Amino acid sequence: MTKLRRSTLAIVAGALAVGLMPDPVIQPSSWASENVVVPDGPFAGERWSRDEAPYAAEILDSLALHEPCNRVTVRKSAQTGLTLVGLAWLGYIATVAPADALVVQPTQDAHQRFNREKLQRLIDSSPAVKAKISPIASRSGEGSTSAHKRFPGGGITLGIASSAAALRSATVRYVMADEVDEYPADVDNQGDPMEMLAARQISFGRDGRWKRLEISTPTLSRLSRIDAAYDEGDGRQWVCPCPHCGGDQVLKPEQVRGAERAPFNAFLVCEANGCVITEADRWLMVGQGRWVAQRPWVERHRSYHVDALMSRLVTLDQFWAQEVASRENPQKRKAFLNLWCGQVYEGEGEAPAWQDLQRRAQEIDSHAVGEIPAWVLFTTAGVDVQADRLEVSLWGWGVGRTSALVEHKVFSGDTSAPDVWAELTAWWAEAKETRDGRNLNLAVTAVDSGFRPAMVHDWCRSKQGAIAVKGASTTTRTDWALSNPKTIHYTPRGKPSRRAGANRLVGTWRMKSEIYSALEMEGPRPDGNFPPGFAFLPTGAPDDLFQQIVSEQLVRIERKDGRVDYAWRLLPQTRNEVLDCAVYARAAAYHLGMEQWTTQQWQDMAARAGAQAAAAANAQLDLLQAVHRPPAEEQATTKTEKPKAGGKLAARLKRYNQGS
Repeated sequence: MTKLRRSTLAIVAGALAVGLMPDPVIQPSSWASENVVVPDGPFAGERWSRDEAPYAAEILDSLALHEPCNRVTVRKSAQTGLTLVGLAWLGYIATVAPADALVVQPTQDAHQRFNREKLQRLIDSSPAVKAKISPIASRSGEGSTSAHKRFPGGGITLGIASSAAALRSATVRYVMADEVDEYPADVDNQGDPMEMLAARQISFGRDGRWKRLEISTPTLSRLSRIDAAYDEGDGRQWVCPCPHCGGDQVLKPEQVRGAERAPFNAFLVCEANGCVITEADRWLMVGQGRWVAQRPWVERHRSYHVDALMSRLVTLDQFWAQEVASRENPQKRKAFLNLWCGQVYEGEGEAPAWQDLQRRAQEIDSHAVGEIPAWVLFTTAGVDVQADRLEVSLWGWGVGRTSALVEHKVFSGDTSAPDVWAELTAWWAEAKETRDGRNLNLAVTAVDSGFRPAMVHDWCRSKQGAIAVKGASTTTRTDWALSNPKTIHYTPRGKPSRRAGANRLVGTWRMKSEIYSALEMEGPRPDGNFPPGFAFLPTGAPDDLFQQIVSEQLVRIERKDGRVDYAWRLLPQTRNEVLDCAVYARAAAYHLGMEQWTTQQWQDMAARAGAQAAAAANAQLDLLQAVHRPPAEEQATTKTEKPKAGGKLAARLKRYNQGS
């Protein structure tokens, strides 16, 4: 009996001990080696092996629930096999660490291809995953769909970056953001899609058990989300030992050498000692590499760079052939840097760095915030309308379209109610004093009517010189500044009666191009003067003002039919209200007729403004005259325009400028 009791106690104690033991830690890379079959490519049908992409194992293991990091960023080139990292992670979630996950693709087409050619093939080829995913044919209401794969404890939802509904729905523990450089800058005027994704994981911030994988091929400098995200992380690079001298190094494109035409016989030059590294040597050294963080002090955010020189899917000859072919062709160069080197392309449309503009403003010291220089002849304003605020910029204008941003103000409040509009009215009605003591009323105020059109038109109708405008498409190359007014009908403040308002389109493409050209002008000249058209920015303004004035970049777009277009794209994690207000303020100046004014008209305006204004304008008048046509020819060609922009202009400005 005693023996029986002891045996029973031993069995019970053993069972309790087993039950109290922690669950075994399963690394995602180990799970993938046993359960993931490569869905496509040269290794299709084979089990995933860390030997084929040794750099991928740590990236995948960083996504394990027990790992301390939350955010994993992968800046990659094409043909590196890293799509499998995301797929393997999804399989690991469904079978080992169940919770709700969201996979976001840039477009509907990419969403469908990922589901059909990647995820569904993973499910079908992996018995472990297939056993967990509810079949689509289920009639219980708990089955999977094409956009949502259900499993016990969670599910995988597939969404697209252009859908605010997909990005703002229920909270999730896991997010996979694929090809983030192709995401739109703003989704339905509701914000940056990456910020919306981050918001969906806030509730898991307390326990720290959330994961976000961001993966993409980079695109243009300053527009690249993945490049910015990589710099925010700890910046891991794959360090390999030279097979000849043992010197550690990161393989770089500048190390590749070869003939200028096939056969290329490409090779690498060892960065440590100049050893010749052949194709066979390269794969050997890549297999012995390890990840090294360049910024180890960054916690919970691991960022990885992976390029074609680390990949077994391409050869050195293929890499070198792309390098040679891209040297004389900017578009091929962009493709080579993005798709083979995993690097951003410094292309056309680069805006001046905001830090340089801030430094330039301090060095020039033209004017402080709210101060109007003596050379300013008239002022205009641009107003941007948001749901919870009005933002307005005041610009001063001088000879030859020389401009100065005087101030940028924000009036907070519900723009569907009158209170915030009353604040704008009070600011609008104030006379602004120039440095030489002149009082200037706003000549023209242009208000964006794309949002709250009824409120905008009601406000403009009662204000002298106020016009309602709306930006034209930023993907359309507009050569005009401001369209003729178009009568529109709307229902103000929900009332049943319909009223008409005049609306003008602003040539956004052209306006932004002109603003950037003005900001890129160099000055002062050797004689100490600034060229006509120069844009002065105030000293003492916050960083945000300088960041926003250059918040967009001109991007070249190659269409399927071979045509080439350009579009303005918002830089990641930036706002652009200051730039939008600058566009509207410039359009307001063109509404006065500034585009057609001759040198003589500028001179007459400066003379009427007073001695200090005329003296400040003399240097610019001389420079402007030098680039204009001969006076006789100019007079002959502009004779018919004088009634429109001469006497009428003087009378028009006199109404706005007190003491003229």
